[in-house]
Amino acid sequence: MSVETGTRLWWQHQKELNVSIGVPMELRGKQIIFKLENQKLKFGYKTPTGEKIIVDGTMYGRVAVEDAIWDMDVDEKEGNKVVKMTVPKIGFDDPWPFLTKEEVTEIDMSVTEKVWMEYKFEDGSVEKVIFGLYGNVCPRTSKNFKALCSGDLEAPLNYKGTRIFKAVPDLLIAGGDVIHNDGTGGASIYGPSFTDENFIVKHDTPGILGMTNPIQNKNNNSSQFYVTTEAKDHMDHRKVAFGIVLDGLETIRKIQHCGTPDGRDMVEEVVVENCGVVSE
Repeated sequence: MSVETGTRLWWQHQKELNVSIGVPMELRGKQIIFKLENQKLKFGYKTPTGEKIIVDGTMYGRVAVEDAIWDMDVDEKEGNKVVKMTVPKIGFDDPWPFLTKEEVTEIDMSVTEKVWMEYKFEDGSVEKVIFGLYGNVCPRTSKNFKALCSGDLEAPLNYKGTRIFKAVPDLLIAGGDVIHNDGTGGASIYGPSFTDENFIVKHDTPGILGMTNPIQNKNNNSSQFYVTTEAKDHMDHRKVAFGIVLDGLETIRKIQHCGTPDGRDMVEEVVVENCGVVSE
């Protein structure tokens, strides 16, 4: 998994926590700074001029310190190395919203960017929906969605021409399969898939935009997305939500009735006719 040099990426499974940092290609193992004691993590590397500390704080939840391990791999795509720490979680029922306690601040839920999609129905009508992205909460996920909306990337990394493959009345619509167009595939700007960023955004209002995937597993996001039509708190801590419908919720609710109640079939085809980024 690619991680830019000098940055970190962390994700979690039910029973373990993973933290990866990007380091220069020429770095050797003896230059890695890794200290996990009394639930406090210090993770970084030595440079010719000093130390580059990327993580330094008290873990948000408890981990089995004595079972923590790390290893280092070469990332040819990024042109650097990635150092990955794996450690078991203690009391792992709920996902962590933050990696360290020092990061717990007032969450900035402001919309950082806006994108749009035009949906074409079988009768030829086209309706536009504008989404706001929470780039301060989910920067990687928002970046991926914006890129696929922009039209700047070569196929298959473009939502234009993809169809809504699932619509469940009073629940959600789903689309974004840029590979097979039927809900069985997907791709991202980070590769075939990328990990769950966090579960901070709640499904407490209609029109929440989030990531879904073909096998319904965690840490397997790509291009597939969903939009809720009602508040659905049972999706909290299970799906990465990263945006909201700013204009056009009535269109999303119209699309939901183009599918069957069990979500298995579409009774009317709905296609993303066009998409793009809102220029302010």
